[in-house]
Amino acid sequence: AAAAALGHIALELDADGIVRSVSLWAGVGTPRYPQLALALLAAAGQAAPGGAAHAARNADEPPHVGVDKNAGKDESAGLWRQSGRLYPRFAGPPGSYRSVSYVDVLTGAVPAGALHGKLILVGASAAELGDAYPVPAAGGARLMPGVEWHATVLDNLRTHSGIVPLSRPVVTALTVL
Repeated sequence: AAAAALGHIALELDADGIVRSVSLWAGVGTPRYPQLALALLAAAGQAAPGGAAHAARNADEPPHVGVDKNAGKDESAGLWRQSGRLYPRFAGPPGSYRSVSYVDVLTGAVPAGALHGKLILVGASAAELGDAYPVPAAGGARLMPGVEWHATVLDNLRTHSGIVPLSRPVVTALTVL
């Protein structure tokens, strides 16, 4: 009840083990929970440009479905549904976003003015902590911290700069050509 917003952080690896996209809406039964970046924008009173949040929730693509093993006997109630896929453009390899040490913020080494008016994500950046993922921008050589992945999604939603995949008819036509 005290949270300004609630968002999901679910990531999916593609068949080759690389994270290339994220569902903007997800939930058990109905994709009702926004991705963390959408929830952060809403809590900050900012909307994704061009109505991207609304369009993503009502996208024509069928929702992705999986089974929540903890759902109990009624499997239909336990289906994890996702919709509104975002394929983000990466700012660069891991480490492309500015970061500051949490300890430096707590001890005052980072002036409060440096953070004023900013959307701030707090998370671990050390790969050894396990919250790091292979992404295309890393060239397979390095892992991107989860907090930086979410910063990438946030940046894409704010600037409306995600990658738009080609439709099936266009892919088919190009393949035939």
